[in-house]
Formats: sequence, C-alpha cells, structure tokens
Amino acid sequence: MTPPTILVIDDESIILGVMASSLRHAGFQVETAASVEEAVAVTRRNVPDLIVSDVVMPELEGPALITQLKDAGVACPVMFTSGDPSFRVMSDSLDVPGATFLPKPFTPIELVDAVLETLGQR
Repeated sequence: MTPPTILVIDDESIILGVMASSLRHAGFQVETAASVEEAVAVTRRNVPDLIVSDVVMPELEGPALITQLKDAGVACPVMFTSGDPSFRVMSDSLDVPGATFLPKPFTPIELVDAVLETLGQR
C-alpha cells in the first residue's frame, strides 16, 4: 500500500524542512511548497492526501489559499499550523470546513500524531 502524500506549505524554509523531514521519517510521501505558486503547481501534478499549511504567509494566507485550491478541484483534508496565537488566526483557520489546527511550536511527534489524526488513522 502506498503511504499517504502530504503537501506541506510554509514560507519559512527551516520550518518547511523540519516538517517535511519529520513526516518523511514517519513514512509519508512529502511534497513541499514555500509559496502559493509552488502549492498550485504541486496540486496540479498530484492531489495530496492531506495539506498541512501555515496560516500566516506573505502572498496569500493559508485559509485563502486552501479555498482557492478547493475551488480548483483539490479535495483533501487540511491541517493548519501557526505560531500566531491571535483569535483571528484561529477563526480564519476554522472557517475552512473540516480543517484541523496545530499550534506552533510543536515537536515532530506532535506533528505526526496530528497528521495521523487528521487522516483518520489514529
């Protein structure tokens, strides 16, 4: 059985790398995107089983990006992450139906557990 493919979207390269590495180590196939354009390109090639997206990004915030991707036909679960504890960030994240939220900072184990839970594998 092929492991689930996770698309990780974050504009901070170190965080993007750590999340991708943690998920690969746990056995997932991982695609990464550091920008809106990269995320759109990845989803055109292959629709992931899960998108893990930062909420606050410079070009387009995570919830707006996910809405754009869903409008383009990308139908998969979404998990948002953010280090911004504001109510606006939480509210915007939860405006995306079915989305889950993992606050930063988190450990690799917490990330993997949240991904498994979002995928319904835990």
